[in-house]
Amino acid sequence: MKHKIKYHHRSIIYYLIAIAMSMLLCSWQYDMSDHMSSTRPPRLEPDYSDLVIPPNIAPMNFVILEAGEKFAVDIYADSSSAIRLRSRSPRIVIPARSWRHLLHRSVGRPIYFDIFVYTADQGWTKYQRITNRVAQEPIDRYLVYRFLRPNYTVQEEMQIRQRDLESHRESLIMTTKTTSACINCHSFNQGDPSQMLFHIRWGAAGTILVRQDEISKIDTRTEFNSSPAAYPSWHPNGKLAAFSVNKVFQFFHALDDSRDVIDLSSDLILYDIDHNTVSIDAKISSPLYMETFPNWSPDGASLYFCRAPQLRADFSLEEGYRDIQYDLVRIPF
Repeated sequence: MKHKIKYHHRSIIYYLIAIAMSMLLCSWQYDMSDHMSSTRPPRLEPDYSDLVIPPNIAPMNFVILEAGEKFAVDIYADSSSAIRLRSRSPRIVIPARSWRHLLHRSVGRPIYFDIFVYTADQGWTKYQRITNRVAQEPIDRYLVYRFLRPNYTVQEEMQIRQRDLESHRESLIMTTKTTSACINCHSFNQGDPSQMLFHIRWGAAGTILVRQDEISKIDTRTEFNSSPAAYPSWHPNGKLAAFSVNKVFQFFHALDDSRDVIDLSSDLILYDIDHNTVSIDAKISSPLYMETFPNWSPDGASLYFCRAPQLRADFSLEEGYRDIQYDLVRIPF
């Protein structure tokens, strides 16, 4: 008898919870049938409109920048696959499972975003429909990037992070929290995570080289290049890397975007990974030019880079920096 009473009470609790959830859901079923129509699309941040969307991208959450008290979003390819979102906040968060299902069903087809905003004065307004297209080809799942504060003087910590583009999850690759240094110019050989390099500036300076399971720290400075290597490019064979060697000067403007930077000189070097040697060539390290931004062709047969005439000794920053122009150069390898 005691057992039956417990079961009865539990059933009542479940029943009350179901009623409460039903009432809550009903309260979010906005009646937008008597809406006005706007002739312009809504303002969104980010502006997710007229895009080609990879079929494996994580939910593209956004903020509606139109003033309002209630917000409604319908995302669909057809009537059988709609995601219907109702919110009192302009921050729209798309459920991951529903989003994946919609993209899977819509490969190669357009998907539509209908956005409604409610204000007490005007009621519901439906904005011009947004159309995006789902690509047939997926993108690479992971993206590696550098994370730092928007401060060009002092950095307490820099990080190199990896982001899963299918889920928004992130993992830490490198941090300067314990080194008091700067890390930059991370690069992979043809997107291969087992072949990576990046630079450490200040403190324990050097270039960190990763090849398969081996991690080494190298010093690229030689008698020719007293400055360490900078902008990198892996040769597709994984045995060679091209670097720029730059003498950088930072300066400031009185108006607009105040911070700026130029090269006072630069050259290219080639680093042989297997033999730990640096070599140069007159075609890429001429005293007459400033060479920078190397990039190998996909087949490794050519090296591309940017080149500008070497600045004169009497170069005036205030008068001449706007006249510096670079050519795009290709040489066979």
